[in-house]
Amino acid sequence: MQNLVMLDANNNLVSSIGELPPSLCVVDLSRNRLMNVAEDLSDLPLLTILRMNSNRLTRMPNLQRSNAIHQVHLHTNEISTIPDWFWHLEGLRHLNVSSNPIKSLGQTVSC
Repeated sequence: MQNLVMLDANNNLVSSIGELPPSLCVVDLSRNRLMNVAEDLSDLPLLTILRMNSNRLTRMPNLQRSNAIHQVHLHTNEISTIPDWFWHLEGLRHLNVSSNPIKSLGQTVSC
């Protein structure tokens, strides 16, 4: 699976993920049963689109070194805080965190 560029496993019963191939550009794990993402998704250097909406996530997945990421869909989860490092993702163009119990956006958001 070294050449796999898209993983679409939406609308299943996935509750955990293991190591993913570094060749992935798009990961769609929406509408599953994920509560936490233990894997460091920053290890996916080509990842541009992440869809993990409609799960049971309580925190943001680790994307700290994901410079290629430009879309993150995390709506309809249980996320309460957006960490400060998230606002430093230079390639990020679209972030959807609607329908979460967010209490803090971390640092001041500026455009």
